[in-house]
Amino acid sequence: MLRARAFNEDTCRRALEAIERNALAQVQVIDDLREVSEVMTGKVRLNLRPLDLVMLIRDAITVARLAVDARAIRVEATLDPAAAAFVGDLDRLQRAVANVLATAAMAAPVGGCIEVRLEQAHGHPQITVRTVGEAPGGEGSVWPSRAASWRSTAATSAPSLPAAARRSS
Repeated sequence: MLRARAFNEDTCRRALEAIERNALAQVQVIDDLREVSEVMTGKVRLNLRPLDLVMLIRDAITVARLAVDARAIRVEATLDPAAAAFVGDLDRLQRAVANVLATAAMAAPVGGCIEVRLEQAHGHPQITVRTVGEAPGGEGSVWPSRAASWRSTAATSAPSLPAAARRSS
Protein backbone atom coordinates (compact mmCIF):
# COMPACT_ATOMS: atom_id res chain seq x y z
CA MET A 1 0.00 0.00 0.00
CA LEU A 2 2.72 2.49 1.00
CA ARG A 3 5.00 1.53 -1.91
CA ALA A 4 2.20 1.93 -4.44
CA ARG A 5 1.11 5.16 -2.75
CA ALA A 6 -2.46 4.09 -3.40
CA PHE A 7 -4.25 5.00 -0.22
CA ASN A 8 -6.74 7.45 1.13
CA GLU A 9 -6.88 9.00 4.58
CA ASP A 10 -9.25 6.36 6.01
CA THR A 11 -7.16 3.45 4.69
CA CYS A 12 -4.00 5.05 6.04
CA ARG A 13 -5.59 5.56 9.48
CA ARG A 14 -6.77 1.92 9.65
CA ALA A 15 -3.35 0.67 8.53
CA LEU A 16 -1.57 2.73 11.18
CA GLU A 17 -3.99 1.48 13.86
CA ALA A 18 -3.29 -2.12 12.81
CA ILE A 19 0.47 -1.52 12.90
CA GLU A 20 0.18 0.02 16.36
CA ARG A 21 -1.98 -2.86 17.67
CA ASN A 22 0.46 -5.43 16.29
CA ALA A 23 3.47 -3.59 17.73
CA LEU A 24 1.85 -3.52 21.17
CA ALA A 25 1.00 -7.22 20.88
CA GLN A 26 4.64 -7.99 19.99
CA VAL A 27 5.86 -6.00 23.00
CA GLN A 28 3.54 -8.05 25.22
CA VAL A 29 4.79 -11.33 23.71
CA ILE A 30 8.41 -10.27 24.32
CA ASP A 31 7.59 -9.29 27.92
CA ASP A 32 5.83 -12.62 28.46
CA LEU A 33 8.82 -14.54 27.02
CA ARG A 34 11.20 -12.60 29.25
CA GLU A 35 9.08 -13.43 32.29
CA VAL A 36 8.93 -17.12 31.36
CA SER A 37 12.71 -17.09 31.04
CA GLU A 38 13.00 -15.51 34.50
CA VAL A 39 10.71 -18.17 35.96
CA MET A 40 12.64 -20.98 34.28
CA THR A 41 16.02 -19.69 35.48
CA GLY A 42 14.79 -18.89 38.99
CA LYS A 43 15.41 -15.15 38.59
CA VAL A 44 11.86 -13.91 39.09
CA ARG A 45 11.62 -10.55 40.79
CA LEU A 46 8.33 -10.02 42.56
CA ASN A 47 7.11 -6.61 43.61
CA LEU A 48 5.21 -7.78 46.68
CA ARG A 49 2.69 -5.49 48.32
CA PRO A 50 -0.72 -5.74 49.99
CA LEU A 51 -3.57 -5.76 47.51
CA ASP A 52 -7.31 -6.31 47.30
CA LEU A 53 -8.24 -9.32 45.15
CA VAL A 54 -11.86 -8.20 44.85
CA MET A 55 -10.78 -4.95 43.20
CA LEU A 56 -8.18 -6.75 41.07
CA ILE A 57 -10.81 -9.19 39.75
CA ARG A 58 -13.38 -6.44 39.14
CA ASP A 59 -10.77 -4.47 37.17
CA ALA A 60 -9.92 -7.57 35.10
CA ILE A 61 -13.61 -8.12 34.34
CA THR A 62 -13.88 -4.49 33.20
CA VAL A 63 -10.89 -4.98 30.87
CA ALA A 64 -12.44 -8.17 29.45
CA ARG A 65 -15.83 -6.47 28.97
CA LEU A 66 -15.32 -5.73 25.23
CA ALA A 67 -14.51 -9.36 24.42
CA VAL A 68 -17.40 -10.78 26.42
CA ASP A 69 -19.92 -8.17 25.23
CA ALA A 70 -18.99 -8.82 21.59
CA ARG A 71 -19.99 -12.48 22.06
CA ALA A 72 -23.02 -11.76 24.31
CA ILE A 73 -21.35 -13.63 27.19
CA ARG A 74 -22.52 -12.97 30.75
CA VAL A 75 -19.96 -12.67 33.54
CA GLU A 76 -21.18 -13.72 36.97
CA ALA A 77 -18.81 -12.84 39.80
CA THR A 78 -19.09 -14.18 43.34
CA LEU A 79 -16.36 -12.41 45.29
CA ASP A 80 -15.91 -13.08 49.00
CA PRO A 81 -14.50 -9.93 50.67
CA ALA A 82 -13.06 -12.15 53.43
CA ALA A 83 -10.69 -13.62 50.81
CA ALA A 84 -9.67 -10.23 49.36
CA ALA A 85 -6.58 -9.39 51.47
CA PHE A 86 -3.46 -10.70 49.75
CA VAL A 87 0.21 -9.87 49.40
CA GLY A 88 1.49 -10.33 45.87
CA ASP A 89 2.79 -8.74 42.69
CA LEU A 90 -0.12 -6.61 41.48
CA ASP A 91 1.03 -6.34 37.84
CA ARG A 92 1.64 -10.08 37.44
CA LEU A 93 -1.63 -11.00 39.12
CA GLN A 94 -3.60 -8.51 37.01
CA ARG A 95 -2.08 -9.96 33.83
CA ALA A 96 -2.72 -13.52 34.95
CA VAL A 97 -6.39 -12.90 35.80
CA ALA A 98 -6.92 -10.87 32.60
CA ASN A 99 -5.34 -13.65 30.52
CA VAL A 100 -7.52 -16.31 32.15
CA LEU A 101 -10.64 -14.20 31.52
CA ALA A 102 -9.62 -13.61 27.89
CA THR A 103 -9.14 -17.36 27.41
CA ALA A 104 -12.51 -18.03 29.04
CA ALA A 105 -14.12 -15.50 26.68
CA MET A 106 -12.68 -17.41 23.71
CA ALA A 107 -13.78 -20.76 25.15
CA ALA A 108 -17.29 -19.75 26.16
CA PRO A 109 -20.04 -20.23 23.62
CA VAL A 110 -21.78 -17.18 22.16
CA GLY A 111 -24.49 -16.26 24.64
CA GLY A 112 -22.81 -18.36 27.35
CA CYS A 113 -21.57 -17.42 30.77
CA ILE A 114 -18.25 -17.04 32.58
CA GLU A 115 -18.35 -17.64 36.32
CA VAL A 116 -15.67 -15.94 38.41
CA ARG A 117 -15.37 -16.87 42.06
CA LEU A 118 -13.08 -15.64 44.85
CA GLU A 119 -13.24 -17.63 48.07
CA GLN A 120 -11.12 -18.91 50.94
CA ALA A 121 -9.81 -22.44 50.39
CA HIS A 122 -7.58 -24.09 52.98
CA GLY A 123 -6.76 -20.71 54.51
CA HIS A 124 -5.75 -19.12 51.18
CA PRO A 125 -7.63 -17.05 48.62
CA GLN A 126 -8.69 -19.08 45.58
CA ILE A 127 -9.79 -17.61 42.26
CA THR A 128 -11.85 -19.88 40.02
CA VAL A 129 -12.88 -19.02 36.47
CA ARG A 130 -15.09 -21.37 34.49
CA THR A 131 -17.24 -21.23 31.41
CA VAL A 132 -20.81 -22.46 31.41
CA GLY A 133 -22.40 -23.84 28.27
CA GLU A 134 -21.34 -26.06 25.41
CA ALA A 135 -17.78 -25.53 24.21
CA PRO A 136 -17.32 -23.97 20.76
CA GLY A 137 -17.51 -26.64 18.09
CA GLY A 138 -19.87 -28.83 20.10
CA GLU A 139 -19.13 -32.56 20.42
CA GLY A 140 -15.44 -33.35 19.96
CA SER A 141 -14.35 -29.73 20.29
CA VAL A 142 -10.65 -29.06 20.89
CA TRP A 143 -11.33 -26.71 23.87
CA PRO A 144 -11.88 -29.35 26.55
CA SER A 145 -8.69 -31.20 25.55
CA ARG A 146 -6.68 -27.96 25.59
CA ALA A 147 -8.02 -27.11 29.04
CA ALA A 148 -7.21 -30.60 30.34
CA SER A 149 -3.71 -30.35 28.87
CA TRP A 150 -3.16 -26.96 30.53
CA ARG A 151 -4.43 -28.24 33.90
CA SER A 152 -2.10 -31.24 33.86
CA THR A 153 0.88 -29.12 32.80
CA ALA A 154 0.12 -26.44 35.40
CA ALA A 155 -0.27 -29.04 38.12
CA THR A 156 3.12 -30.61 37.42
CA SER A 157 5.29 -27.66 36.45
CA ALA A 158 3.96 -24.53 38.14
CA PRO A 159 6.58 -22.80 40.27
CA SER A 160 5.62 -22.27 43.88
CA LEU A 161 5.40 -18.75 45.19
CA PRO A 162 7.24 -17.60 48.29
CA ALA A 163 5.07 -17.77 51.40
CA ALA A 164 4.76 -13.96 51.46
CA ALA A 165 3.25 -14.02 47.97
CA ARG A 166 0.65 -16.63 48.89
CA ARG A 167 -1.28 -14.79 51.56
CA SER A 168 -1.27 -11.67 53.63
CA SER A 169 -0.52 -11.73 57.31
